[in-house]
Amino acid sequence: MDPTRVLKNGFRKLRDLEVFTDLTIICGRQSYKVHKALVCAQSGYFHNMCCNSPYQASHVTITLGRLDDQCSYLSDAAKGHDDGKAVEQMIDFFYGLSDPVPEDTENRLNAYAQLFAVAVKYHVPGLRKVAVDGFDQVCESLCGDSGDLNDFAKAIEFVYTTTRSNVRELRTIVERLLDAEPHLLEEESIKEAVDSVPGFAHALLQKAYGLRKACGEPDGPQYSGSRCACGMECQLEECWQCGLKHRGCSGQCPQLSQEL
Repeated sequence: MDPTRVLKNGFRKLRDLEVFTDLTIICGRQSYKVHKALVCAQSGYFHNMCCNSPYQASHVTITLGRLDDQCSYLSDAAKGHDDGKAVEQMIDFFYGLSDPVPEDTENRLNAYAQLFAVAVKYHVPGLRKVAVDGFDQVCESLCGDSGDLNDFAKAIEFVYTTTRSNVRELRTIVERLLDAEPHLLEEESIKEAVDSVPGFAHALLQKAYGLRKACGEPDGPQYSGSRCACGMECQLEECWQCGLKHRGCSGQCPQLSQEL
């Protein structure tokens, strides 16, 4: 039997039975009893929360708060509690489910976009890649009927309003598709997205005229949670193309104190 499959089955059993749990994650009315060793190994956010006082306890409870205060870049429609389904899928991923979005999910594009936003916020690089790959695959399979295009238009709004503008992965996929299939811009639902989503029309113009930075798809620095030797929370800045990194305490480096 495949050792990896055995290990994943063991993780799933631990979660299903809720034995030896030492971390409770609360999102809205839903709570999840999980294991710090598994969650914190994959999420910079939960690692920092569990390491920082007063969370250094035998059992930790973390309530996922509203996005309004932390994420001022969100549109009014996107503010509020995290999408509960996406949070549950993130926890499924922690326990070994390689792609937590089922094939029969309604509007899989939006599901992957929501999963991506959660992965970015909670610094889960593995899940972030899964969401990007899934979103890209669904975009590639768009067959052009009105249902697919309506889903795509809704996903555009979500992609451009739930992460900072320098978080480029899903934006790049959307712009690449429309650059390759410009006739889609004649569809009413896509026109509405171009007109209503802040920054989208400008992004399409940049793509059309080749104005993206050479070292920038994804564009600019990306951030992931880490900790300095001094114990203060800090950020790791890393360019996806050139690999340049910089560490600094959030209290000393204003640029690195930004949250995604």
